[in-house]
Amino acid sequence: MEYSLEAEELTVRLGETFVLRNANLKVEHPTFTVIIGPNGAGKTTLLKAMAGMVAPYSGRIRVLGLDPSRDKASVKRIIGFLPQRDRIVRSIPLPVKDVVLMGLMARRRPPRIPSPRDYEEAWRALETVGLEDLWDKRFSELSGGQQQRILLARCIANRPRMLLLDEPFSGIDVKTQAAIIEFLRDLRHRMGLDVYLVTHDVNPLSEAADKAILLNGRVISYGPLREVLTEESLNQLYGGGVRLVRAGEACFAITGDVHA
Repeated sequence: MEYSLEAEELTVRLGETFVLRNANLKVEHPTFTVIIGPNGAGKTTLLKAMAGMVAPYSGRIRVLGLDPSRDKASVKRIIGFLPQRDRIVRSIPLPVKDVVLMGLMARRRPPRIPSPRDYEEAWRALETVGLEDLWDKRFSELSGGQQQRILLARCIANRPRMLLLDEPFSGIDVKTQAAIIEFLRDLRHRMGLDVYLVTHDVNPLSEAADKAILLNGRVISYGPLREVLTEESLNQLYGGGVRLVRAGEACFAITGDVHA
């Protein structure tokens, strides 16, 4: 059996703060896993630990059998990482093709000069997200939904085995959100990708994701989505006030002010 993610007593400290404590996880490959929790729960930190961007304070972590701290180059090759929306400069005056090519060039040593093969890979990635017609358009002139799909194309240009997506639906309208979720579900099956997606609102993903990790500084719960999303676990996660409504295969978590 191959594991997508293995964490044993994983503890991560940022500065003087322990953001994640004693996390134990074994996620089988392949997977579409959502990571849920309140602000400051360690969700982004877990993704960064998986990508080798932060090192464990103690414990261990493996992604597809690799140690992100020791096998940095190998892990970079197999992971596509999309940070939070506010961490990305959306006004960059570059054509779409160059934004996608950045995903290929970032992992190269200087001089970073695109080859004809690189342009082919960038075109293929744009075809995959259905936006190859925007090849020469300026990235800054696109809608938020189009920009997000272009950034997903940048993530998959290197043909990764895993996508790490940090709140990819922030600032995206409901219709575009649904289209991106369907695209991710299709992409997962076509490319055999593992997908880990941080979100505050699991409701749109209730039929696409198969697993869920509930985090609040530690692992509150992990397992099949429908088993993990219980009123008991969500109230433990958010400190009460959560009501769960099921409709067929879908489930909706409702809190006093936001969806869980």
